[in-house]
Amino acid sequence: MINHLRGIVPPIEAPEDDEEAYKIVNLLNNPTLIPIFQIKKKQTLSKKSQKILSSLGKHIEEIICYIFEDTPSPLGTRCYLALQSSQENLMKSLIEEGLLQAPAHRLMSVGDPSKLSVCRLAGVTLATIMCRPSAISQSCGYLFQLLEFIDQFSIYDFFYQLCGSNPIFEEAQKWLITVNFDSVITNQIKITPIDDPRLKYYFKLCGVTRNSKILQPKFTSSKVVSILCGKFTTLYEGERWEALLSLYCEETRVYMQSLFPVIVQKLKEPFTVCTRYHVAMLGVLTKIIIHDQGLHPFIAMANLAPEVMRLFVTFPEHSILMGMIDRFSRACFDVPEIAAQFAPVMLPTCMEAARSRKSVTLAAQAMKIINMAKLKCFNDPLLKNLLLYIPGFKQFVRKELAEYLELERQEYGGESVGLEAKPKSVNDKKKKTKKKNDGSKKKADGKNQASKDKTKPQTNQIHDSDNKPSIAKSKEKDSNQELNQEQISKLEALTETASGSENESESETSDSIGGDDDEIEEEEEDENEDDEYPYMSANMIENQQ
Repeated sequence: MINHLRGIVPPIEAPEDDEEAYKIVNLLNNPTLIPIFQIKKKQTLSKKSQKILSSLGKHIEEIICYIFEDTPSPLGTRCYLALQSSQENLMKSLIEEGLLQAPAHRLMSVGDPSKLSVCRLAGVTLATIMCRPSAISQSCGYLFQLLEFIDQFSIYDFFYQLCGSNPIFEEAQKWLITVNFDSVITNQIKITPIDDPRLKYYFKLCGVTRNSKILQPKFTSSKVVSILCGKFTTLYEGERWEALLSLYCEETRVYMQSLFPVIVQKLKEPFTVCTRYHVAMLGVLTKIIIHDQGLHPFIAMANLAPEVMRLFVTFPEHSILMGMIDRFSRACFDVPEIAAQFAPVMLPTCMEAARSRKSVTLAAQAMKIINMAKLKCFNDPLLKNLLLYIPGFKQFVRKELAEYLELERQEYGGESVGLEAKPKSVNDKKKKTKKKNDGSKKKADGKNQASKDKTKPQTNQIHDSDNKPSIAKSKEKDSNQELNQEQISKLEALTETASGSENESESETSDSIGGDDDEIEEEEEDENEDDEYPYMSANMIENQQ
């Protein structure tokens, strides 16, 4: 019936207040009137959109036919995107009558179904689950069959949303646990060839479950971890190691101890490209240091410091690697046994990188590691003694690192001052002219006052001339006594301050690395050289000269 009506009704433009435009016949002839949505969150609908979706909902069975038609059309596309709204008035009949079962069965029974139709099936299924999470049980007949097409991005996104951290899907995740979803995934990993692209997405899906508080306990199990540890591949090692890194925790550390010799072997192999699995391996090793104390002696004896520093120097622009090396360094310096092996190799390399400044990124990261090591030694006497025996480290901390930290504390950015000439306004010119006139007026007043002083009688000067030398001498004597007394008191205060600072410097733990008494004495000598008469006024200096 609708197809017949579509043939006799011409396309129209729908004004906002035209009720006829929202009838299903007119919508089918004007697909552009149908609103489109994305499945991200439930959106607030306008009055117009609500009318259109209500009209589509009354004919949902026909709408489903257009979505899964053999030859794609603009109408089917708009109908599919309208269903992404996941609105109750549109999805109610679809869910209650189970209208997805028939097209899903038809698609999955075909040997090579249309990829577009399969992706649309996943999208509509996700919309129904968002509308009513309990509706996932209706899709149990075909849900796991979608895993066969997980290499299609829309299918992977469907499972990614379903297994993620969105609280909307918590009820659906509980249902996945009841049907042993973790066993389904591990079986797929087992039977999938090592060069099959689907294997990559199975690995990624295992890593995604760490974001779900419901699914994460099921995937951090010996069954899942043992499958991931034993499934060696050639093309998808990055995804496999990233999944292992995501699932490493206190519960899985025992199952991942077998990865340590593999990590040592892979990091010591020569390579010219830093891949994703190299970074993930370093991340797993970092977590082993944090969680597995039983492997600390083996890590200390593995002599991995040169390999890690080779990564550090060779790939300075690899920001993800730099961040992982930073976390790895912090973990190493927290364990004295490992720090004793890594610090003598790591810190000289960082000092050289910071001094050479061949790479700004490398120099900044090197300074960060050195400063971290310096701060760690305050709480670890063994590490402090170890750092003192590293050649040049003490001097580097006092000079280069101190200068760098001072620059880091200063403000940066903003407009540059003095590089561009500021345009002068008319008001500035008026102010300048007024200031000039005021200055000339003051000069004229001064000259007039001087001429008046000359015309005054000088009788008083004659009588006072006899007493002037004696009065001047007595005033100078009193001022010299006051200055000498003031000078003595200030010298005593300086002596007390200097002695106090020396006592404080001896008591601080940072003196062994960040400063000592010789440096304080040099600073005091420099201050005395710069100011030869620190407590004497300019007039007194002239009198002495």
